[in-house]
Amino acid sequence: MHDTVVNCIGKIIKLKCQNGEILWIESDYSSELATMISSMLALKYMKKGYDAYLAFVLDTKVSESMIESVPIVCEFSHVFPEELLGLPLIREVQFGIELVLGTTPILIASYRMAPTELKELKAQLQ
Repeated sequence: MHDTVVNCIGKIIKLKCQNGEILWIESDYSSELATMISSMLALKYMKKGYDAYLAFVLDTKVSESMIESVPIVCEFSHVFPEELLGLPLIREVQFGIELVLGTTPILIASYRMAPTELKELKAQLQ
């Protein structure tokens, strides 16, 4: 349909457009992953008339995912232990909020609610 040629080693994509023009897409980065954009940004570009292509690439030769393959993990490797010993122990956590006598409630603008609910809430706060 578009006579697409993908050169993975050279990081070059050649597309033949419907009007016969050839579009070259060349990566400036030699070792970084492809740029990813959010779906909202992609939708914005499509609404402006940009052409959109969806590609999903899966390496079937990789038997299992390695944590070292995640770029952010490599960047902060000192945070992650080499080997996990197991799940953390179940601990009982005590949480409480200490109230000081005579303190007035913090005034926050109330959100919209039915007048009867607002009246009931004000009565509870008094």
